Amino acid sequence: MEKQPARINYFFGPGWYSLFETIFGAFINLGKIEYNLFLRFIDIWAGIIHHFSFGGLITSLIRTIAFTVQAIITSVFATVIVLVCTIIHTLIVSIFMGIVYIGFTVVWFLDFVYRKMHGIVSHCSNCQERISLPYYRCSCGRVHTKLIPSKYGILKRTCECGNQLPTTFLNGRQKLNAICPHCQFDLTSGGAHVAVTFPLIGGPSSGKTCFVNMSIYSLSKNAGKLGYNFDYEDEGTMEYENNIQGIENGAFPAKTNNMALTFYRFNWAKDKQAVKNEISLCDIGGEAYADKETLKRQIGYANSQGYIVIIDPLSIKEYRKEVEKKNDISSFNGSSMSLDEVLDMLVTTVDSLSNLNSKEKITKDCAVVFTKLDLPGLDEKIGDSGNEEYRASHKATFLEAENAICENFLREYGEDNFVNTLKAKFKNIQFFACTALADDGNGKLYSKNAARALAWVMNGKGKGIAFDENEIISLVD
Repeated sequence: MEKQPARINYFFGPGWYSLFETIFGAFINLGKIEYNLFLRFIDIWAGIIHHFSFGGLITSLIRTIAFTVQAIITSVFATVIVLVCTIIHTLIVSIFMGIVYIGFTVVWFLDFVYRKMHGIVSHCSNCQERISLPYYRCSCGRVHTKLIPSKYGILKRTCECGNQLPTTFLNGRQKLNAICPHCQFDLTSGGAHVAVTFPLIGGPSSGKTCFVNMSIYSLSKNAGKLGYNFDYEDEGTMEYENNIQGIENGAFPAKTNNMALTFYRFNWAKDKQAVKNEISLCDIGGEAYADKETLKRQIGYANSQGYIVIIDPLSIKEYRKEVEKKNDISSFNGSSMSLDEVLDMLVTTVDSLSNLNSKEKITKDCAVVFTKLDLPGLDEKIGDSGNEEYRASHKATFLEAENAICENFLREYGEDNFVNTLKAKFKNIQFFACTALADDGNGKLYSKNAARALAWVMNGKGKGIAFDENEIISLVD
């Protein structure tokens, strides 16, 4: 383990030094006693020699023999007593430290199991790396790169500044300031969550930014009905909050020009759920899909748990020609990038980042969302009206019908290659149709069915997220 800016725990170093010092000191003192006895012994025998010459031999000899016996007994017994006491002391300390080490092992194992059992992981919104355990910064500024039960402390460690830092999620590690180990970016939470990330894919002006904001907003309004708690996680920009406030005042959110994934995050969990789900929707400027090198730097695509592909119906040339003949669609600001271009760039990027060959399927869920359902006549083709009409003559669930009518729509207008590539490359696909954001003609903005795709792609991910089909299709805006 790399050196940490903390004091080593007493039982993982200083305790043993103290024991050795005690033992060493005892034998040093014993040696001094025996050395003094030896000097006294020499003095007495020198006296005997003197008395041998000048008289008093018998008396001195008796005293000398008595002292010699005393010295031998003292040396032997003192040594034995010190040795026995040392052994007993060592055994007692070793047993106590053994109990401490067992406790350390148990705490370390519980922390490890807790993280694995709950699937705890974070995603950095700056470098997009996956993080199993963040670095933690003490209030003094020192960074602890391995804040786990260790020689620096079992339940808590003492920073060099004297602060006590918890070493597990069981006793509050998540309350500390966390930073990314890869780029040192400040994380908004302490790491005790399950990160679930969904990048959005779509060309310029396809409606990604409107969809991100309104799908999150719509889901937040349905959280209580579904039995979950919603809490938006602001990273200091207030972008989502400002967008929603602007939408409520009749203003569309600004187009995303960022050429890196922008994370919109919220926490999603049931009451008293120990580990929350940190859900991230990742927006990016549609122009990025014209630049292969830019996309390859977005490792968030590889670290995600699913994808949301946004389709602007006006990017389908044959459909656009048809609808333009009868309607003025200039206000819809259609995307000019073809569906094939967007999908090809996504597939190439994911294959490259995930080391997949062209024949391997992407196993992550893919929601394909038609936006701008408010286009004249589109609801009858792929919206709820079209879905209801299809189910009237076919035995199908709502989502099965949605897949059928959306696929038929794409093939009808010449997008067979897009459909074939999508089905060949992704294992699990679900189509949706929504109005991400539109003007009702009275200066008010509204959305329709914006949360369905998000709920579907979230289903089964993270910790305790489960929706049935009826819950998904009954979400209100």
